[in-house]
Amino acid sequence: MKKVAKKLAAFVASFLMLVSVLTVGKPAVVANADETAESYYAFVAIGAGDGWEYQYYGKTSGNSGDVVAQDAYISVGETKSISVTMPETATQAWFVAPCLVIPGAQEIDFDVTLKVDGKAVAIDLTAGKKLWWAEGTGAWDATECVRLAGGYNEWGDKFSAKPVNFKTIEFTITLKKVVTDTQGIGFYSFLAMGGAEDWSMGYSGKDNAGNYAGVVANDQYLNFEGDALTVTYALEFDKAVDKVWWMAPVITGANFKTVDFTVDSIKFDGNEITPDLTLGDAWWTEGVGDAYANDSTVRLAGGYNEWGTKYIGGESNPIPSFTKVEYTITFTQLSADEKYLAFLAIGGDSDTGSWDMSYTGPGSEAEGVVGKTAYVAAGDTVTIGVTFPQNFKHAYYTAPCIVAEGVNLVKGHIDSVKIDGKEVAVNMNAGKFWWYEGTGDYDEEHCVRLGGGYNEWAAQYIAAPENFTSIEYTFTIDKISKGNPAMESNETFELGIAYGGDKAESGDWGYGYVTGFNAEIEGGSEFIKVGETRTVSLKFASKPLYTWYVAPYLLCQDTSTALDIDFDIVCKIDGKEIPVDRAAGKDFWTEGTGDYTDETCFRLAGGYNEWGTHYIESPKNFTTIEYTITLNSFLVAEPEVVEFDPALLSGKYNAYLSFQCPETWVYRDDWMNETSGGIALWKDIANNFDHVTWNEGATPEEQNIGGTFVDAVIDGNGTYTVTLTGADPGFKGSTKYNMLKVSTTIPYSCLANGLEITEASVSVDGKKPVTDFVLYENKVDSDNYPEYNGSYISIEFINTYNSKNPAALDSVQIPQESIVCTFTVKGFDHDNAATEQPAAEPEKPSNETPAQTEVKTEEPKNEVTSSADSESKEGVKAIIVVVVVILGVAAVACGVFLAIKKKKK
Repeated sequence: MKKVAKKLAAFVASFLMLVSVLTVGKPAVVANADETAESYYAFVAIGAGDGWEYQYYGKTSGNSGDVVAQDAYISVGETKSISVTMPETATQAWFVAPCLVIPGAQEIDFDVTLKVDGKAVAIDLTAGKKLWWAEGTGAWDATECVRLAGGYNEWGDKFSAKPVNFKTIEFTITLKKVVTDTQGIGFYSFLAMGGAEDWSMGYSGKDNAGNYAGVVANDQYLNFEGDALTVTYALEFDKAVDKVWWMAPVITGANFKTVDFTVDSIKFDGNEITPDLTLGDAWWTEGVGDAYANDSTVRLAGGYNEWGTKYIGGESNPIPSFTKVEYTITFTQLSADEKYLAFLAIGGDSDTGSWDMSYTGPGSEAEGVVGKTAYVAAGDTVTIGVTFPQNFKHAYYTAPCIVAEGVNLVKGHIDSVKIDGKEVAVNMNAGKFWWYEGTGDYDEEHCVRLGGGYNEWAAQYIAAPENFTSIEYTFTIDKISKGNPAMESNETFELGIAYGGDKAESGDWGYGYVTGFNAEIEGGSEFIKVGETRTVSLKFASKPLYTWYVAPYLLCQDTSTALDIDFDIVCKIDGKEIPVDRAAGKDFWTEGTGDYTDETCFRLAGGYNEWGTHYIESPKNFTTIEYTITLNSFLVAEPEVVEFDPALLSGKYNAYLSFQCPETWVYRDDWMNETSGGIALWKDIANNFDHVTWNEGATPEEQNIGGTFVDAVIDGNGTYTVTLTGADPGFKGSTKYNMLKVSTTIPYSCLANGLEITEASVSVDGKKPVTDFVLYENKVDSDNYPEYNGSYISIEFINTYNSKNPAALDSVQIPQESIVCTFTVKGFDHDNAATEQPAAEPEKPSNETPAQTEVKTEEPKNEVTSSADSESKEGVKAIIVVVVVILGVAAVACGVFLAIKKKKK
């Protein structure tokens, strides 16, 4: 990936805290040190010569003797050399040490070699107690400076021989590992100001020359001992200041990706002035005087600039003449997982082709440009924007950005885009909602762009912004998470082709297909995993009159967890390969297809849409269309680790017999099936869950084909049974099952924490039991009943749409009299009172009992009605995500169950 140079490297790496040194002389010459992102400043510290005439402590004050230093910035995995060269031969070195500026170092692993005057010198790493340690060196204090083993100390460790009669010392360091903890790390901060008509009354930090002699400043070394701290900065002058040219609280060395702040008060001679912090950036990098450079200095909002932002001191709120000014600020230590800097990036010109107007975050603004930034976390709604001092003729691109490293999932929405205060239309279907892309000083590993902007050469969510002076975005982040962005999914996906078109004979969308929708179309789906190639096709009984759309689709458990899909695609029509223009649109996107919602369905680039993207030409005069997909990669977010609650092994649960037959659509849904009314029925409606349902019936009475269910109450270790007796013999002529299982309310997470379900079997009409089964996971995120969200164990004997389906379709017969399922549970923290618990009627439903399934009374029209997988009379399959319930006093974890079902017309 192309890297973008970062000005903030030293700003992140260095914490400047100035400490006096013994001897001060002429400054050393610092040679070119390459400064890169996520790097640590490295230098050789030395005190040499009989009279300590040669000293070097890095690129700060306190150096002497015209030492020429070769410093470096080094990142983990890199090898860099650092050196010092004396202008003349030095008789001896009192101490020499390779040093790194690593604030909050917790662990460091490295290799080091030493040369003196070009000749290798042995290093004995056992000569000291530590391989690295924190020690103040020159202007760097012990909170930020680390010395590495390999040097020499007249009064301490002697990892190498004492250098004598030498000119050059060179260390080569290979940095293998760095672990830091920014908690408790101090940084230097102060209130800076330029004042008086003749600029004579200014203060720019204690290390700058030219400060006004009659000022007393209470600068701060800030250390977090908790999550927040409040400090007061003050400048007190010996006479009145009648003019302020600029004023700003200043921080040096702070990593503002992990620090937030609020300005509590600003007082002039005790009289408070309220700032307007919405006028510009919350903070930006800008040097102060000669001692504090752009790359390590941050100015905070709340001050005044004669030529820039006036948070105070405007016409309606002027700064009075004063002798004392005080700022009280509260700093908050943020976790990198909590808050992220957000800004609006834009590039364009005031005159065609000039590219003279842009903004790419704090510190990038030209004169008069004001950026409005914010910190954002999950659940936040924020507004960001940019205001320009003159007309912005044309924007080549604009994009809301979030500075966040390692984010693998961002969900949210753009609330509004306003240009010169007027809201403009946003089409979020124009591209992805978020992606990584380098922007200004932030490289593509740190910067997330959000959809909603404009790109002259790419996605255009809004019309090209032209002739304006201000642009503003308001957006909401619903979810932002970190994980492993390179985690390959091991899921088995269903691959198919969706089609909509006109029949030559009748027209009017006579040909529609989503996995078996139309009897006059031969086709089907295939199952595919990463690394596999599969071919799916549709063959029409007659040539379609017109194709409105065709799309290859991929079904997964949860589209929101997918990070990226990489695939190759080949399209053939009547056996002849046709060109696929992958650049015509997105590679993949979520879109509801047939009965598959966008929560489970991806469409893949390669199809045709009359009203959308044309990856291929509109298919005409054909009978067969075929797609061959090679699934190269399917990256998913690392699953969230939820701590197991041992109390779950103390709970009381229920188990229910559940089944479905494809030809007649005789069924009893899972207890938690929200689509067919299960949860609502258990909570709010009379119990209609106690009989077998037949979908052909026109009335509830006809749908009820009898049967008595006995469900189990699972209370501890033991053997349990669930049964069905007395239903219509043969289930109205059914010959096979799509699904036969025991649906339980036991949390699925118990299986990984000691719970076992063994010896499960199903017997029909007293015949030999079938003992092949799998334990499957039922997961639901219920919008209607969030208290039932969770994941539960399903004991499955047959499930035709589960890739782990254990039994052949004809291995279990349709009952004439009864179905009996028995299973044994072990691993609870208590035993059941009986070794074999007879099946018992469950308690009446309440807010603490599992939901039951409502029988549909209306004639179905291909809607999904069950948690079970099935095919319709015409062969349609539809996926639903099964709803999950939290039961009793036990909390329930998450899981997934994909089910496919249709009711017969």
